[in-house]
Amino acid sequence: MMINGVPFIDTDDWKTYSTYKGCFNKDHKVIRWFWKIVKEMSQDDLAILLQFCTGSSRTPVEGFR
Repeated sequence: MMINGVPFIDTDDWKTYSTYKGCFNKDHKVIRWFWKIVKEMSQDDLAILLQFCTGSSRTPVEGFR
């Protein structure tokens, strides 16, 4: 786990520790749409999205914080 990370992606943890820039914030319409779609994704699709966003398809051992 230390090397590979955690195989399960917790979308609530990801959402809690996400930061936004510019005019975006957690209550922005587009951000709410994004998290609604993310919550409906399978673990395989989440891994692909996480790979795109962070360069790793697995959650860090201590989560997203």
